[in-house]
Order: sequence, then structure tokens, then C-alpha cells
Amino acid sequence: AQLCPNIYLDLSTLPGHNAADVLRHVDSERVMMGSDLPESTAAEIEKLFHCGLDPERLANVLHRTADRLFR
Repeated sequence: AQLCPNIYLDLSTLPGHNAADVLRHVDSERVMMGSDLPESTAAEIEKLFHCGLDPERLANVLHRTADRLFR
């Protein structure tokens, strides 16, 4: 994602510590929250709140990146 402008990342399969590591190295405008199943959505959102993101970066991951990509 850092080298290829058309690559975006979904954090849904990563444990929290790995998601936090990705977010330290990849711009939040290239990362999206995802869930493999509807029943895992709350856990995926909670995981992101524990990654130490500021409100701007958290908003990017939760919805802004997807809004921009899927327009």
C-alpha cells in the first residue's frame, strides 16, 4: 500500500496489535475498517478504538477511506 497507489488495506482479519502496527506504517487514508461477518462488526470497531489513533485518523479508517474509494 505504501508503494502502490491503487492498493488499500482492510484490517478485519488482523489481531489488534497487528492492526496498530499496520497503522503506524501505512497512511490512514489507505486503510479501511472491515468485518468478515456482520456479527463481528462491533469487535472490529472496538479493535480500532484501542489502536491509539487520533480522531482524524480514526475517522479515515472507519468511514472516510471507504467513502472516497467507493464513490
